[in-house]
Amino acid sequence: MKDMFWAGMRSTQRVESMNSFFDKYLKKQTRLYEFVQQYCKAMERRAEDEKQADADSARFCHQLVSDFPIERQQECMKNLYVSIVGCKVDDEKLLEYTIEDRVWVRYLNTRKDIPTRRKREYKVKYNSNSYEAWCVCRLMESSGIICRHIIAVFEKNDVEEVHDMFILRQWRK
Repeated sequence: MKDMFWAGMRSTQRVESMNSFFDKYLKKQTRLYEFVQQYCKAMERRAEDEKQADADSARFCHQLVSDFPIERQQECMKNLYVSIVGCKVDDEKLLEYTIEDRVWVRYLNTRKDIPTRRKREYKVKYNSNSYEAWCVCRLMESSGIICRHIIAVFEKNDVEEVHDMFILRQWRK
């Protein structure tokens, strides 16, 4: 299910998150007529929390290293380890790039991603007419974040504006 959008959450995290949220409002003994009232309160609270999160995200911005607008995505920092090792033409407008990237490991105690010496190849298909791209890592489809492999292809092709397919409705304000 890598091509399904989950905002980076595993299925158990989603269920646990929803359960813990509703546990504050609903109990086993809750009667049906009380359920509707409590459910409405829970949804109102959730909407308030989302509004607050939107306000917070508008106030806090990370400092950019380069002048590329696409750098606003965290994947750009890992882009230093990405290199294009091949390109073949599928048809006159569709290109298939072979990308070499380091394998990254996340340490739980520091919560940092650290590159290893191991390398892995990824394939990125790029449409030079429509500026659309697809990567086999499926990060865009699963997390809604454009991957560093596609960023490398865009950089190689001097793409300055990303296609609307990469800006999901969930991330727009």
